Amino acid sequence: MFKYDLGEEVKDKITGYRGVVTFRVEYLTGCRRYGVQSKKLREDKPQDAVPFDEDQLEPVKKKKPLEVHRPGGPQNDRLLMKHTFKK
Repeated sequence: MFKYDLGEEVKDKITGYRGVVTFRVEYLTGCRRYGVQSKKLREDKPQDAVPFDEDQLEPVKKKKPLEVHRPGGPQNDRLLMKHTFKK
């Protein structure tokens, strides 16, 4: 399971490089690497993503808890339960 989501802003603990996670790779050995693309432009063009190991990164902002939208009414609750626990 990956520690960081795609689109999440992270920072390299060693160099201070900051950016957004644009790709994730998990190798057969268990090593997880993330591609981090800077938000800054170079000559009016986006920069290429730079790969980092998972342990080398830290989140810039704390993750917000996942908000689950629950539609109102008893009929919608039954539908939600049916889809939530479907095997």
